[in-house]
Amino acid sequence: ITGKAISTGTNQAIPITSYKRLVSGEEIRPSTKIAKRSDDYLAQAEALFWNARREENSQSKFHKVIDLASKSIEVKKNAAAYKIRGAANFNLGNKEFAIRDYQYALKYNPNDFDIWYLLGSAYTAFPGRDLGKAAQAWNKAISIDPDNPKNAQNYMSLAYVYGVGRRKDYKDAIRYISQAIRLNPVNSNYFYKRAQYYSDQARSEMIDHKDKHESNKYYEMALLDYNMTIQLGATNPSYTYYRRGVVKSALGDQQGAIDDFTKAMAADANSTAYYKALSGRGNAKVRAGLFSAGCSDYKRAALKEEYSARDNKTHKSF
Repeated sequence: ITGKAISTGTNQAIPITSYKRLVSGEEIRPSTKIAKRSDDYLAQAEALFWNARREENSQSKFHKVIDLASKSIEVKKNAAAYKIRGAANFNLGNKEFAIRDYQYALKYNPNDFDIWYLLGSAYTAFPGRDLGKAAQAWNKAISIDPDNPKNAQNYMSLAYVYGVGRRKDYKDAIRYISQAIRLNPVNSNYFYKRAQYYSDQARSEMIDHKDKHESNKYYEMALLDYNMTIQLGATNPSYTYYRRGVVKSALGDQQGAIDDFTKAMAADANSTAYYKALSGRGNAKVRAGLFSAGCSDYKRAALKEEYSARDNKTHKSF
C-alpha cells in the first residue's frame, strides 16, 4: 500500500486507553518483544500509531502500523486491528483502504461509536467524497450513543451536508448545529456557523417568498449568535464583525453596522474581510444618508483591491 501523509483536519482516533496514557505525559513505546498473539501485534500497532501522529514525515511508521495490524488480523480477526489499520490508511491518504478497513471493523463490532464516526470522516475527507454515506454513518454513531460529546462534531458535519454540500436545507443545518451546541455550548465556532445559516435562511425567505417578516426573524437569530460568538471569543474576529455588520444593516441598524464594519477593518487590515467591510461600510453610510462618506469608502475599497491584485501579480512573477 502506498500513499502520502496528508493533513485532513479530521481526528482519526484509537482506543481510549492509549489516549489516556498519552495525555498523562507517559511515553508510549512500541514493544520490542516478539509478538505471538493478536493482542501483541495490536498493542505495538497502537503505540506506533500515536508516535507517527506526533511526528512529521511519518509515512514509513504508518506503513509499519498497517503491517502490524495486518499481522494481528492474520492471527485473529478483530475490530480494533481493522480500526487502527483504517486510521493508518486514512493518514496516508488511502481513502478506499481506510473505508474498507472500517467496514470490516464494523462486521466484528457493529455498535462501536468511534468506528462509525471515523467511517463518516473517511467518506468526506478526500476527493470523490460521498456525503450521503457520510451522513448515514454519523447518524448511526449518534443513535448508538446520543450523549457522547463527540457527537457535537457529528452534528456539525451533518449540518454541512444539509446546509452546503447536498441540498441547501438551511433549516436542517440549523437544527443539527443546535444539537452540537447542546453538547458543547462554549464553542464559539458553532455559534458562528449557525449564525451563517440563519443569515442564509433569511436571504432565502426574501428571495423565495418575499417575506420580510420571516427574513428579519432569522436575521435577529443570526445577530444573537454573532453576539455569542464574540462573547465566547471569535476565532476570526474580522469576519465575525463583518458578518454581524451585514446582519445589522439588513435589520436597519446602519450605525451599528458602520461600527461593526470599522471593527472588522481594525481586526485585520490584511484579510479579504477588510475590503468586504470597507465596501459594506460604504453601503451602510449610503443607506444612512451619508452619501459622500459612503462613496469615499467605495473608492478606498476599489483602490485597495487594485493594489492587492497588483501585489499578488508581482509576487507570482518571482
